[in-house]
Amino acid sequence: MNKNPFKREISDIDKSQVEKILNEFDLIKIDRSLPSIQELMKQISSDTCWEGERYQELVEIDNAILNLVIEGDDYNNNWYKSYIFAFAVKLYELTMAREIPVEASSFARKYFEMALVIDKEYYQAYNRLGDCWIYVNSSEKEAIGCYKAALKYHGKGRNSTVMFQNSGDNFLLGDNYFKIGMCLQKLGREDDSILFIAFAQQYVEEDDYLYAGLGFNSWEDVYGFIEYKRNERINKETLVQEILKGIELKRVGEFQRAISLYSQLNAKYPDTAMIFKSWAKVLVCLGQYDEAIAKYYMAIKLFDEEGDESESWQCNDQIKEIKNRFSNPTKFRQWVSAISGGSISPNES
Repeated sequence: MNKNPFKREISDIDKSQVEKILNEFDLIKIDRSLPSIQELMKQISSDTCWEGERYQELVEIDNAILNLVIEGDDYNNNWYKSYIFAFAVKLYELTMAREIPVEASSFARKYFEMALVIDKEYYQAYNRLGDCWIYVNSSEKEAIGCYKAALKYHGKGRNSTVMFQNSGDNFLLGDNYFKIGMCLQKLGREDDSILFIAFAQQYVEEDDYLYAGLGFNSWEDVYGFIEYKRNERINKETLVQEILKGIELKRVGEFQRAISLYSQLNAKYPDTAMIFKSWAKVLVCLGQYDEAIAKYYMAIKLFDEEGDESESWQCNDQIKEIKNRFSNPTKFRQWVSAISGGSISPNES
């Protein structure tokens, strides 16, 4: 059996710290209004337009809701809530499996929210809505707000139909704490992350593999991942401080010293986009435009790999400024002055 580095006795101090951290985050707010039953049917029918047997479960839920409509039931019938929840779960699962277009993730969130409008204490739906926020929308704070709501309303709400209840409510409690821990890791709060994952252990059996759904093979893997991310963050913070030194050298006109610093940083942190971008700006100040463009292109490649469209766009824009320098020399000199942080006068040629 793999060693579980999170398993430990939870003290009163730990419990107090967990509550303190949870108080930092607001409960998720659900503002969506309910459509009419007829509008609901139109929405669901439009969201089951994918072809193929793998979407048959969506169609079956669509037909089940249609039967409720035919029977004249309204949202007070608990089956509506349960079927809408089931529909959202299936959409989410198909999206995560990349079997349907990624835009369907927004549909899943819509239906989880709709189930919560019907029953604001539907704690299972809060849990799955949190999954949408963190794993599809990459929004940790909103996800924590969902998991916090799932904990607050746990065991409350209208009695759900048996076929859509979670098979183990203690497991679901542990799942909420575990996922809050993973959100905190993404926010750079590794120690708090470890605390919440340890807290989750109170609610699960030793062989309940909470981590498996996130692609880990053991609790040791989870711990190793958190420690790796901690070191990565520390290295990044150190790198940012070093780059700031280079920016300050540029601002006082120490361009060659800045070049030397970036060269050393590149040897220590190879293939780092923000090094190449800062390096390119110094080369612009030195009038080495071809070399600057080459560094910008290296930065663009790396920013694109990171999915950082904003930084990539900025680099492309600065390349255009260099290439168009002869069309408006005065404007270009002003731009170079701004790039230099004021160490080069806009009147210099």
